[in-house]
Order: sequence, then structure tokens, then C-alpha cells
Amino acid sequence: MLDPEEKFRSSIVDAVDQFLTESRNQISAVTEAESDLHLIEPDTEGSTEADFPLSDPSVTQSITRSVDADGCEHVIAYFRVGFTSGEVHRALHLAIWPNFSRIPEVHVTVIEGAAASVKITQCQIFGLRIEVTLLQGIETPCSVVLEIVASCQSQVTPLNGK
Repeated sequence: MLDPEEKFRSSIVDAVDQFLTESRNQISAVTEAESDLHLIEPDTEGSTEADFPLSDPSVTQSITRSVDADGCEHVIAYFRVGFTSGEVHRALHLAIWPNFSRIPEVHVTVIEGAAASVKITQCQIFGLRIEVTLLQGIETPCSVVLEIVASCQSQVTPLNGK
């Protein structure tokens, strides 16, 4: 039999779990067809590996924020997530400042390194928490490179004035 305090804690935990599940479902529901992400695909014609933001192995993060002609803000980030031998799980945080005007649409892709699963565990106007789990335990240090694209229609006027 649960005492009143345990019942209260249990109800809070249930409410938080439900909220997190609904938030994850909303994030997962965004598909490529529903987003304008095609507007921010890089022009790779004539580009080289040296043009990639993390081509230098000493660089661990690269973050760019822009506003397109339609007033949609984009944060494009690349993270090199390092794992020590035997480590299989890491979490990273991407701060968004100034805040977006609403919760962004987010897509995360593993683009290089060890096979890993990626989970967006928190998505707010001020930032993201992303968890990376290696699909197999690795005995030697390794890394995973992520591309993170967060987009949000905003009230910002594009710099070109259109």
C-alpha cells in the first residue's frame, strides 16, 4: 500500500513520463516531407573534404545559425562525440541563443564514425539534449560525428530584406 507521499510522487513521475513521451512523439512525427530542410542542404558541387566543418580532427564542434529568405531560422551543428574504450553512451547539449520563438523541428544524422543510435531526449526553444549510444561495445577509443539541423519559423527579418 502506497502512503500519500509515495502516491503523489508516483503521480508526478507518471505525468512527467507522459509529457516526455508526447514530446518525443511530436518530434518523431516531423518528416522530411513536412519540413523545409531541403532549403538548407549544402551545395556540395565543387566542395572538397577540407570544406567539411570537422575535417580537422582537432575540431569537435561547428555551429552555424542562419535565417533563410522565408524568415525560417536554422541552426546547423556538427559534433564529434568521443567515446573512451568500453564506453557506449554519451549525452550532448546544443544551446540555442538567442532562443527560438517556438520549439524547433530537429533532425539528427550520424554521418561518420562508429555505428550508433541517436535519441533526442529534450527539445526546447533554448536548446537540445541528444543521447548517443554505440550499437556495439568498442574496446578502443572512437568517435561518432553527428549532423544536427534545428529549424524554426520565426519573426526574424532575413538580412537580405526580402
